[in-house]
Amino acid sequence: MAALAFPWLSLAQAQEESLQGRYPLSASSDVVGRMSIVEASADDTLLDLGLSNNVGYNAITQANPETSIWLPGEGARVLLPTRYVLPPGPREGIVINIAELRLYYYPSTRPGESASVETYPIGIGRMDWKTPLGTTQITAKVEQPSWYPPQSVIAEHAENGDILPRVVPPGPDNPLGDYAIILGIPGYLIHGTNRPDGVGMRVSHGCIRMLSDDIENLIYRVPKERRFD
Repeated sequence: MAALAFPWLSLAQAQEESLQGRYPLSASSDVVGRMSIVEASADDTLLDLGLSNNVGYNAITQANPETSIWLPGEGARVLLPTRYVLPPGPREGIVINIAELRLYYYPSTRPGESASVETYPIGIGRMDWKTPLGTTQITAKVEQPSWYPPQSVIAEHAENGDILPRVVPPGPDNPLGDYAIILGIPGYLIHGTNRPDGVGMRVSHGCIRMLSDDIENLIYRVPKERRFD
């Protein structure tokens, strides 16, 4: 890795440069962020270090293939892959890079403000429950949502001996977490999760999962009917 030809920052420097994954946009570059390194404490897991620094499971494990997922060890140097190539297309609204398992949000700017982008790790659909491609809109936002599992999901769980109720109320057992953004594609949401370990993985039934703090930060700043790719 020492041969890579781009600048490195310490974790502290990287956090000063970008707060919660927010970066200034440049008309001359499609790249934002910088790689950084953090030292693990005795109790850290690789997943903990990734999620606490805006990096999902697949990205943090692929960036540190020789580091133990569950016990990196005190003082282990962990690479945070926090340098991103912006997805092609208009820089507005929400853009999901399915292959990268990341969400990009381009907030509106007021006169005199500089354009910026925010990026968050996401969980997406499994290979047999793919997250759909396309352009849609945000149609509604829900706080403390109830989950109404579709019949296909109920049947899948039943095959494994797990009987799902018709409605899962808000609370710790609700896989939607505390917030849900309803999309124009029927049956698909951007939502929180009660299983943060799945953020950064292909584990859902097609919906897009975000960390609880991330969707809470995002949901009320994104206008309804905002473009979503």
